[in-house]
Amino acid sequence: MNEVRKYFDAEWKECVLGIGIGVVAAVKGAILLAYYPDPLYHGIAYSFFAAALAISFICTTVIIRAPKDIVRVNAMLASDRSRIASEEIPRMEAVLRHFVIYRYLEITAIIVGIGAYFLLNEWPLVQGIFIGGGIMGLIFVVFDFFAETRGKRYLS
Repeated sequence: MNEVRKYFDAEWKECVLGIGIGVVAAVKGAILLAYYPDPLYHGIAYSFFAAALAISFICTTVIIRAPKDIVRVNAMLASDRSRIASEEIPRMEAVLRHFVIYRYLEITAIIVGIGAYFLLNEWPLVQGIFIGGGIMGLIFVVFDFFAETRGKRYLS
């Protein structure tokens, strides 16, 4: 299997896992709403729903796009290798720059979630929203670490 196929197949597989994480987050959110009347848990549920929607949308896009990307990049390799330098490398460099932004946002969500746990006891719904965001930020920072590492390896 060539390196291009390996990279995009791994992206596809991680996104299938990502959709699974989204489904689990949505189910956990539904359970929190249905069985826990405390506003704290409702806030966590709302964050889980938002994260489930986001990761499901992103991963569905990658799953649809990955097979086309394999064909596109392999065609570049077969017919005009200079397009790799002018198109694929700049595209991947932009993707990797986005991972830096995502990492900062995810770490911020984790820190805010921890802070909310200690500081927002008087506003349990808001506290729950931030705690849920922190939990999902922790999951996403791990998820994106592997995607970024894979992207760096692909780029080299």
